[in-house]
Amino acid sequence: MKPTCRNLALLLIGLSLFLQGFCLKDQSIVDTSEPRQFARVVMVLTPLSVDLVNCPAWGRCVEKPQLSFSLPVQLNNQSGTIIHIQIGSVAKSFNTNPVLVIMPLTTKEGIKITYWTSNALGMDSDRLSFYMRSLLTDGVGGKYLIELLGSRWEMDAPGCAGAWNIFPDLNMEGSGWLERIDSPVKLTTANNYSLLAGRLIWNGLVDAGACENKGLLPNGSADACGESMAESDVFLWQNENNSLIYQAALNAYIPARLLKGLIAQESQFWPQWNKKDEYGLGMLTDLGVDMTLNWNYGFFLEKCTNIFSEPYCSQGYIFISDTAQEFLRGRVLKEVGTTAEYRLLAESLYASCLQSGQLVRNVAKKEPREVASYENMWRISLGQYHAGCGCLFSAMQQSWKTNKNFEWVNITRHLTGVCQSAADYFDKVIRLG
Repeated sequence: MKPTCRNLALLLIGLSLFLQGFCLKDQSIVDTSEPRQFARVVMVLTPLSVDLVNCPAWGRCVEKPQLSFSLPVQLNNQSGTIIHIQIGSVAKSFNTNPVLVIMPLTTKEGIKITYWTSNALGMDSDRLSFYMRSLLTDGVGGKYLIELLGSRWEMDAPGCAGAWNIFPDLNMEGSGWLERIDSPVKLTTANNYSLLAGRLIWNGLVDAGACENKGLLPNGSADACGESMAESDVFLWQNENNSLIYQAALNAYIPARLLKGLIAQESQFWPQWNKKDEYGLGMLTDLGVDMTLNWNYGFFLEKCTNIFSEPYCSQGYIFISDTAQEFLRGRVLKEVGTTAEYRLLAESLYASCLQSGQLVRNVAKKEPREVASYENMWRISLGQYHAGCGCLFSAMQQSWKTNKNFEWVNITRHLTGVCQSAADYFDKVIRLG
């Protein structure tokens, strides 16, 4: 794993934090007939709650999906607060609470929904947005397909779809590497790993004494006889931590099969390869951890506040001192070789999703959903995990300059030298997951 570009874009600290209220500054009122006195006038613009009334956030529904936009019940419609909802280009305002909206059908790309409030003084709250896809289905499991992309429903959506606000192609959903895994058992694989078999034999964990050369080839991998002797152990080895992989992927909002496939591709589940400056099951590097802490703010904050004060950490990874950054990276790398390593790898993949979104914005000056597909964003994310963001950034620049798109086939034409290893990395990972 060789991500770079730590200064590719400043981390915007407040993007993931929704304000809980909005208020005016204190106002001073002077009565000239009396000694000077001060009165405080505070007007709060209350945030809205958005909830699905009759359907799951990501799935099929028997009736047209309805969304509820509501203010806290204690306001009881007496605050003068107006609810504003914009679906696509159509905006409407309401003075009732809650507002129930029957959602319209959309295209397969979905539609943007923006909502905000205003008060009697004409002040508007911040405008918050999410994306919705609502389609007619074949009727199996429900007449309507409803899918929502936004921080409120990130755990319901496919991995990193919320990070890019991109809906997966309909023919991808629920199958292959994007399959919704609801149990670690579904991560069971029976792949043949000759390098893993070789390590098991070399370290005395498998007895292949009956084989010629003890079942080993000159490069350390197992030959056919050695693979046969190690088959049952290789099966157990690649599946013994499926529960940890499943939980780590679930918590980091990434596809579980991708996480398992990445580990398989990088290390074949053997944790002790002797590779310079690369560590553990995912071949993490110091630069890789740097990328993770830089882009995955929630993970960084958790790790940072275990060592430093919350006010110091809250400013973000790139704003703490170089010494503190180095110390923090060292502490995080100590998780390699422990059960916490699976979460570290999952959070690193999520960070790579966030960074790949910024790569697209930097190159195209557009949002990922405008210029890239869901699968291509994952190809970019895994490619930069493996080869580094410098490799991907250069190739993406050339692809955009020539083709005005981020189709993977066009990006790979511009991968040169050591960067070419990223071309088929995604395909290798999904085959093993």
